[in-house]
Amino acid sequence: MREVLIQVGYNPQWSGQGPDGGRDLTFVEQGDAILGRKQRRWLVSCKDNVEAGRAVGADAADGMLEVLEQHNCQAFLLVCTTHPSAALVTRLTEIEARRLGRVAAHVWDGVTLERLLTTPRGWAVAQQFMPVSSEAAGWKIFATDSPNQWRAAHRGFYFHLSARTAGGVRAYELESLDEHLDTIAAVAAIFDVRIRLRAIWHNDTKGGGYVWFLDCFPPHGEAAPDAADMLNALGDGYAHGDGQFHSFEITPREVSLSDHFDYDHYSFYDDLPGYI
Repeated sequence: MREVLIQVGYNPQWSGQGPDGGRDLTFVEQGDAILGRKQRRWLVSCKDNVEAGRAVGADAADGMLEVLEQHNCQAFLLVCTTHPSAALVTRLTEIEARRLGRVAAHVWDGVTLERLLTTPRGWAVAQQFMPVSSEAAGWKIFATDSPNQWRAAHRGFYFHLSARTAGGVRAYELESLDEHLDTIAAVAAIFDVRIRLRAIWHNDTKGGGYVWFLDCFPPHGEAAPDAADMLNALGDGYAHGDGQFHSFEITPREVSLSDHFDYDHYSFYDDLPGYI
């Protein structure tokens, strides 16, 4: 949760070691600038009930006010991997009402967590802490404000998915894209590089095809392979078994040893064409 909070723009801090031997996580909400950036300090509580398969009960709020006072916090964020029970929601609402706005409470449930993790910033966190789940999650496609643009998470990649005209993604297209992801993995192994998928654009008109936008990371300190050789191995410009022409745009990248570097850093998505 600390890493998720960092990725969404907060500055979480650990408390000192408490009487139970643990540490608490807090962060400061800066507030809206137009209202003078009135700050609130939040206390974060995490509950994982996935294996038990049950909602988080009302006892999750036990001792909440005391711990808020201990850390000089004005708000309580409960993060759970399932969902809060009706009794817990009622109890949090009653606490807010009794405190007349001096205490706020909010819940991030499993659906909220998934939404936060399947973003360019959050996907790196998912891969770091849940590599098996992020690889095996299958296709996850999220709508955007545009009817022909989506965000997709699949096989460890987070990427933009868009079409020239269509307002939907058909299953047979995903099967074809999966086959090409196998090819990309094989080419990466042949050339000893890491390839990260950033976007796929489908020209879904008559005689159309796909354009793949890839980043290529050679090992640190080494030069990128010849682009023409990689394009030839990928089958660039040829019609494939799906009857579509596939083209590839490869951007060479350098591996940095900075602690700010990540193969899926959100800045790598800034260079994509505007229609993506």
